[in-house]
Amino acid sequence: MEGVNYLQRLRREADMYNSFLLVTIDVKPMMGDVTASYYTNDGDEGPVLLKKGVHVFGNSSPSHPWKKVNAAKQMFEEVVAGNPSSTQKEELIADIFQVLRNDTLHYPDEQLDKDTEGRPEEYVKQLSAIFIKPEMGFYGSRTHTVILIDSNGHVDYVEKTMKEPIDVTTDITWVTTRMQFTIQDSSRIVSHL
Repeated sequence: MEGVNYLQRLRREADMYNSFLLVTIDVKPMMGDVTASYYTNDGDEGPVLLKKGVHVFGNSSPSHPWKKVNAAKQMFEEVVAGNPSSTQKEELIADIFQVLRNDTLHYPDEQLDKDTEGRPEEYVKQLSAIFIKPEMGFYGSRTHTVILIDSNGHVDYVEKTMKEPIDVTTDITWVTTRMQFTIQDSSRIVSHL
């Protein structure tokens, strides 16, 4: 099932869930085709098929992004431009993780203030960073994932998660999980003649 069709089905039962944003990506390596779509139940808009280009998502509505989302997009574009060769894959992955761990505050932010109305200002300021330190107690960025897919459908999935129990008063230990696999292209026609 294509991602946008899945999102259409999900939309019918979206009111059963707390607010969410789900991004789907359909990759067909043999055809050189990639399509992406997203759906959020935080509003009345249905699933959106994304145009080709760079898209960055965060905890804000895609139609009303927080400043940190726009900053992350700019940083990501700079990282990609600085790593044009597929032979620099490890450097690209490391640079993307640097973006994900950026703790610069992007405050004040009018949209963030609007979306978090009634929350203490110090709490809201911390939310303005791409990387939210878990020292806020119950909330923070604990896991980062980078997924690279090349034109042949080879996938590098790299995830870094804070080792539990998380103690922000000491050096945080990151546990890395890495998987590599190839996407099986369902558009491939196999003849048995």
